[in-house]
Amino acid sequence: SISYAPVSSKSGEGVPELLDLVLLTSDFAELTADPELPATGFILESSQDPKRGLSATLIIKDGTLLPGSFVVAENAFAPVRFIEDFNGKRVEKGPASSPAFISGFSVVPAAGTLFSTVATKKEAEKMAIAAASASARVQVQNVADKTALPIILKGDVTGSVDAIQYELSKIEHAHAAIRIVGSGVGAITEGDVKTAHAAGGMVVGFHVDVENSAREIADRLSVPIETFTII
Repeated sequence: SISYAPVSSKSGEGVPELLDLVLLTSDFAELTADPELPATGFILESSQDPKRGLSATLIIKDGTLLPGSFVVAENAFAPVRFIEDFNGKRVEKGPASSPAFISGFSVVPAAGTLFSTVATKKEAEKMAIAAASASARVQVQNVADKTALPIILKGDVTGSVDAIQYELSKIEHAHAAIRIVGSGVGAITEGDVKTAHAAGGMVVGFHVDVENSAREIADRLSVPIETFTII
Protein backbone atom coordinates (compact mmCIF):
# COMPACT_ATOMS: atom_id res chain seq x y z
CA SER A 1 0.00 0.00 0.00
CA ILE A 2 1.01 3.62 -0.56
CA SER A 3 0.48 6.28 2.07
CA TYR A 4 -1.17 9.52 0.97
CA ALA A 5 -2.49 12.77 2.38
CA PRO A 6 -4.98 15.11 0.62
CA VAL A 7 -3.52 18.64 0.42
CA SER A 8 -4.40 22.03 -1.04
CA SER A 9 -1.65 24.21 -2.46
CA LYS A 10 -3.99 27.23 -2.30
CA SER A 11 -5.16 27.03 1.31
CA GLY A 12 -2.37 24.92 2.82
CA GLU A 13 -4.89 22.42 4.13
CA GLY A 14 -3.38 18.99 4.75
CA VAL A 15 0.27 20.13 4.54
CA PRO A 16 1.05 19.54 8.27
CA GLU A 17 -0.48 16.07 8.00
CA LEU A 18 1.62 15.38 4.89
CA LEU A 19 4.82 16.40 6.68
CA ASP A 20 3.96 14.16 9.63
CA LEU A 21 3.33 11.32 7.21
CA VAL A 22 6.71 11.86 5.53
CA LEU A 23 8.48 11.76 8.90
CA LEU A 24 6.59 8.63 9.93
CA THR A 25 7.43 6.91 6.63
CA SER A 26 11.12 7.78 6.99
CA ASP A 27 11.12 6.34 10.52
CA PHE A 28 9.67 3.07 9.26
CA ALA A 29 12.23 2.98 6.43
CA GLU A 30 15.04 3.34 9.00
CA LEU A 31 16.96 5.72 6.74
CA THR A 32 20.54 6.33 7.82
CA ALA A 33 23.44 8.51 6.71
CA ASP A 34 27.14 8.71 7.48
CA PRO A 35 28.20 12.33 8.15
CA GLU A 36 31.87 11.42 7.66
CA LEU A 37 31.39 10.58 3.97
CA PRO A 38 31.65 13.08 1.08
CA ALA A 39 28.20 14.38 0.18
CA THR A 40 26.08 12.60 -2.42
CA GLY A 41 22.52 13.26 -3.55
CA PHE A 42 20.71 14.82 -6.49
CA ILE A 43 20.09 18.17 -8.15
CA LEU A 44 16.67 19.51 -7.16
CA GLU A 45 16.69 22.58 -9.41
CA SER A 46 19.14 24.81 -11.22
CA SER A 47 19.06 28.20 -12.87
CA GLN A 48 21.17 30.98 -14.33
CA ASP A 49 21.44 33.84 -11.87
CA PRO A 50 22.56 37.20 -13.38
CA LYS A 51 24.85 37.86 -10.40
CA ARG A 52 25.90 34.37 -9.28
CA GLY A 53 26.04 32.58 -12.62
CA LEU A 54 24.98 28.95 -12.95
CA SER A 55 23.52 27.85 -9.61
CA ALA A 56 21.72 24.81 -8.24
CA THR A 57 19.89 23.56 -5.19
CA LEU A 58 21.16 20.15 -4.05
CA ILE A 59 19.38 17.60 -1.90
CA ILE A 60 22.02 15.83 0.19
CA LYS A 61 21.06 12.20 0.78
CA ASP A 62 24.27 11.03 2.47
CA GLY A 63 27.51 12.45 3.79
CA THR A 64 28.30 16.11 4.49
CA LEU A 65 28.87 18.91 1.97
CA LEU A 66 31.87 21.04 2.91
CA PRO A 67 33.40 24.22 1.46
CA GLY A 68 36.56 23.52 -0.54
CA SER A 69 35.21 20.39 -2.19
CA PHE A 70 33.87 20.05 -5.75
CA VAL A 71 30.39 18.89 -6.73
CA VAL A 72 30.08 16.78 -9.90
CA ALA A 73 26.73 16.09 -11.58
CA GLU A 74 27.26 14.24 -14.88
CA ASN A 75 29.03 16.75 -17.19
CA ALA A 76 28.66 19.69 -14.78
CA PHE A 77 30.88 20.54 -11.83
CA ALA A 78 31.24 23.40 -9.37
CA PRO A 79 33.60 24.44 -6.59
CA VAL A 80 31.88 24.71 -3.21
CA ARG A 81 32.97 28.21 -2.22
CA PHE A 82 30.01 28.80 0.08
CA ILE A 83 26.81 26.98 1.03
CA GLU A 84 23.36 28.45 1.60
CA ASP A 85 20.42 26.75 3.31
CA PHE A 86 16.78 26.89 2.17
CA ASN A 87 16.40 30.33 3.78
CA GLY A 88 19.29 31.78 1.79
CA LYS A 89 21.50 31.92 4.89
CA ARG A 90 25.14 30.93 4.59
CA VAL A 91 26.05 27.85 6.61
CA GLU A 92 29.36 26.16 7.42
CA LYS A 93 28.32 22.78 6.03
CA GLY A 94 25.45 20.90 4.41
CA PRO A 95 24.33 17.84 6.41
CA ALA A 96 22.46 14.84 5.02
CA SER A 97 18.70 15.17 4.39
CA SER A 98 19.00 18.92 3.83
CA PRO A 99 18.92 21.21 0.76
CA ALA A 100 22.02 23.24 -0.11
CA PHE A 101 22.42 26.04 -2.64
CA ILE A 102 25.74 26.53 -4.44
CA SER A 103 26.92 28.56 -7.44
CA GLY A 104 29.64 28.46 -10.06
CA PHE A 105 28.77 25.41 -12.19
CA SER A 106 30.64 24.89 -15.45
CA VAL A 107 27.37 24.12 -17.25
CA VAL A 108 23.77 23.98 -16.03
CA PRO A 109 23.23 20.65 -14.23
CA ALA A 110 19.96 18.92 -15.10
CA ALA A 111 17.29 18.60 -12.42
CA GLY A 112 17.22 15.09 -11.00
CA THR A 113 20.87 14.42 -11.84
CA LEU A 114 22.79 12.53 -9.18
CA PHE A 115 25.81 14.32 -7.78
CA SER A 116 28.91 13.32 -5.87
CA THR A 117 31.74 15.33 -4.35
CA VAL A 118 35.49 15.10 -4.85
CA ALA A 119 38.44 16.84 -3.26
CA THR A 120 40.11 18.46 -6.29
CA LYS A 121 39.21 20.32 -9.47
CA LYS A 122 41.27 17.85 -11.51
CA GLU A 123 39.11 14.94 -10.33
CA ALA A 124 35.93 16.92 -11.02
CA GLU A 125 36.98 17.84 -14.57
CA LYS A 126 37.95 14.24 -15.34
CA MET A 127 34.55 12.92 -14.23
CA ALA A 128 32.64 15.65 -16.11
CA ILE A 129 34.54 15.06 -19.37
CA ALA A 130 33.94 11.31 -19.14
CA ALA A 131 30.20 11.85 -18.59
CA ALA A 132 29.96 14.30 -21.52
CA SER A 133 31.71 11.86 -23.86
CA ALA A 134 29.40 9.01 -22.86
CA SER A 135 26.31 11.18 -23.41
CA ALA A 136 27.50 12.27 -26.87
CA ARG A 137 28.03 8.64 -27.94
CA VAL A 138 24.49 7.73 -26.89
CA GLN A 139 22.97 10.65 -28.79
CA VAL A 140 24.81 9.77 -31.99
CA GLN A 141 23.72 6.15 -31.70
CA ASN A 142 20.05 7.07 -31.19
CA VAL A 143 19.79 9.12 -34.40
CA ALA A 144 22.24 7.22 -36.60
CA ASP A 145 19.54 5.64 -38.81
CA LYS A 146 17.12 8.60 -38.89
CA THR A 147 16.94 12.12 -40.24
CA ALA A 148 17.54 14.41 -37.28
CA LEU A 149 15.75 17.66 -36.47
CA PRO A 150 18.28 19.68 -34.44
CA ILE A 151 16.77 21.84 -31.68
CA ILE A 152 18.24 24.42 -29.33
CA LEU A 153 16.03 24.36 -26.22
CA LYS A 154 15.85 27.22 -23.70
CA GLY A 155 13.69 27.45 -20.57
CA ASP A 156 13.17 29.55 -17.47
CA VAL A 157 14.55 26.85 -15.13
CA THR A 158 16.10 23.43 -15.68
CA GLY A 159 12.96 21.71 -14.45
CA SER A 160 11.09 23.19 -17.41
CA VAL A 161 13.83 22.16 -19.84
CA ASP A 162 13.81 18.60 -18.51
CA ALA A 163 10.02 18.39 -18.76
CA ILE A 164 10.09 19.56 -22.40
CA GLN A 165 12.87 17.14 -23.27
CA TYR A 166 10.82 14.34 -21.75
CA GLU A 167 7.76 15.28 -23.79
CA LEU A 168 9.83 15.57 -26.98
CA SER A 169 11.30 12.11 -26.35
CA LYS A 170 7.79 10.68 -26.64
CA ILE A 171 7.56 11.76 -30.28
CA GLU A 172 8.33 8.76 -32.47
CA HIS A 173 8.72 8.65 -36.24
CA ALA A 174 10.03 5.88 -38.45
CA HIS A 175 12.44 8.10 -40.38
CA ALA A 176 13.00 11.20 -38.24
CA ALA A 177 14.21 11.97 -34.74
CA ILE A 178 14.45 15.11 -32.64
CA ARG A 179 18.00 15.85 -31.56
CA ILE A 180 18.65 18.35 -28.77
CA VAL A 181 21.95 19.92 -29.80
CA GLY A 182 21.92 22.48 -27.02
CA SER A 183 19.84 23.47 -24.02
CA GLY A 184 19.98 25.93 -21.19
CA VAL A 185 18.16 28.45 -19.05
CA GLY A 186 17.63 32.14 -19.70
CA ALA A 187 16.76 34.27 -22.72
CA ILE A 188 17.31 33.11 -26.29
CA THR A 189 20.55 34.70 -27.45
CA GLU A 190 22.37 35.40 -30.69
CA GLY A 191 24.65 32.45 -29.89
CA ASP A 192 21.65 30.10 -29.67
CA VAL A 193 20.48 31.20 -33.11
CA LYS A 194 23.94 30.78 -34.64
CA THR A 195 24.24 27.28 -33.15
CA ALA A 196 20.84 26.33 -34.54
CA HIS A 197 21.79 27.71 -37.96
CA ALA A 198 25.04 25.76 -38.01
CA ALA A 199 23.17 22.58 -37.10
CA GLY A 200 20.38 23.23 -39.61
CA GLY A 201 17.71 23.36 -36.92
CA MET A 202 15.52 25.70 -34.87
CA VAL A 203 15.25 27.31 -31.44
CA VAL A 204 12.47 26.46 -29.00
CA GLY A 205 11.89 28.50 -25.84
CA PHE A 206 9.60 28.12 -22.84
CA HIS A 207 8.76 31.13 -20.66
CA VAL A 208 11.84 33.02 -21.91
CA ASP A 209 12.45 36.26 -23.79
CA VAL A 210 14.17 36.57 -27.14
CA GLU A 211 16.99 39.11 -27.25
CA ASN A 212 16.62 41.72 -30.00
CA SER A 213 19.93 40.77 -31.56
CA ALA A 214 18.82 37.12 -31.62
CA ARG A 215 15.55 38.02 -33.36
CA GLU A 216 17.38 40.08 -35.96
CA ILE A 217 19.94 37.42 -36.83
CA ALA A 218 17.23 34.72 -36.86
CA ASP A 219 15.31 36.73 -39.48
CA ARG A 220 18.48 37.23 -41.49
CA LEU A 221 19.50 33.55 -41.36
CA SER A 222 15.92 32.20 -41.62
CA VAL A 223 16.22 30.29 -38.35
CA PRO A 224 12.79 29.49 -36.83
CA ILE A 225 12.25 30.58 -33.21
CA GLU A 226 9.22 29.22 -31.40
CA THR A 227 8.36 30.29 -27.84
CA PHE A 228 5.64 28.87 -25.58
CA THR A 229 4.14 29.40 -22.14
CA ILE A 230 2.44 25.99 -21.90
CA ILE A 231 4.23 22.67 -22.24
